[in-house]
Amino acid sequence: AYYHVDGGFFDCGEINVLMSFLRIIDNPLQDMHFISVMRNIYGFTDEELAQISIHYRQKLPEGIIEKGRQYFHDACIDYTCDDKQNVKADISDKLNAFINRYNNIRTRADAMAISQLLWILIHENNFYDVLLSQPDGADYRGNINLLLNNAMNYDKNTGKGLFGFILYYDNLRKRKVDLNSANS
Repeated sequence: AYYHVDGGFFDCGEINVLMSFLRIIDNPLQDMHFISVMRNIYGFTDEELAQISIHYRQKLPEGIIEKGRQYFHDACIDYTCDDKQNVKADISDKLNAFINRYNNIRTRADAMAISQLLWILIHENNFYDVLLSQPDGADYRGNINLLLNNAMNYDKNTGKGLFGFILYYDNLRKRKVDLNSANS
């Protein structure tokens, strides 16, 4: 076992970030996961994320914010579509790059096995390289490989798509299943 955190596999940051990415491919209207991917994979700062949110909220009609009808995904799209005079160019450029990559992956996702999708997320975003450059990088990579192996087993045994894998993963997490034994 690799884990390297007290809560086990399901509490590992690298696993949670990858699962957040899978969750927003399935449904981009999950703010916590969308922001997690932007921050942890694409390097958006809290200040940049705040700028995007503030820009969007200032444009919303009165009453919308109170009713909870705004999503960070929509704020990002709005920011990239706005007149360049109303936004910070560096944030807009970074956001455009993220949205284009995200949309590209999301478009291809339906035609892929979950393990293939995870492989693409890891390699197209240099996730292994970033993790290996950190202390305990080998453990992080081992955890990701464990997630990949679990996804391959899921593909082989059920293959019911991305939403099905997320439900499967959440069920394993809830039951506190040891993934080393789940892959045996």
